[in-house]
Amino acid sequence: GGNIRYMDMGTDGSDAVNIGGPSGSRSLHLFDNNERLYISTTGTGNRIARVGSTSTPPKSGTHLLGNFPGYPTSSTSPNQFVLFDTGTNNTPDLLYVADDSAGEILKYTFNNATSQWIAQGSVSVPNIKSITGKITSGVVTLYFTSIGSPSQLRTLSNASGSSLTGTTIVNLQTA
Repeated sequence: GGNIRYMDMGTDGSDAVNIGGPSGSRSLHLFDNNERLYISTTGTGNRIARVGSTSTPPKSGTHLLGNFPGYPTSSTSPNQFVLFDTGTNNTPDLLYVADDSAGEILKYTFNNATSQWIAQGSVSVPNIKSITGKITSGVVTLYFTSIGSPSQLRTLSNASGSSLTGTTIVNLQTA
């Protein structure tokens, strides 16, 4: 129904609390450094957004979404996404998005001077559905799946300060 639901560990589904969310909600991401909750959606006006405005994930009530300034609000179809903090302020400043309608991974970095997310290229991945990754010494390793015939588990490495365009994709496993 386009809603995010919260429940404490060890409780059953009847204890879940509705905390809102737009129609077209697709994927949630809990940013581990500051425990903020983010969402991807195909809903009007938002694509990648922060849920609520407090420093911890919301547990009750209905919360507004804070769209990522500079991230397109109508031309993308984000599915899963992954955020990283390349600095020391425990705030995400690097974003990779699995855009399934474009069949691409999109890269964005946050510019502190303009308070905007800036596009840093893309790489074609037809039928992409999911994405995760890790960052080590400024190099991001992404793991992602594409569905179809055949479905694949793939990876790529990208320096956090460089464009994603032209990055080499390596197939790890074919289903």
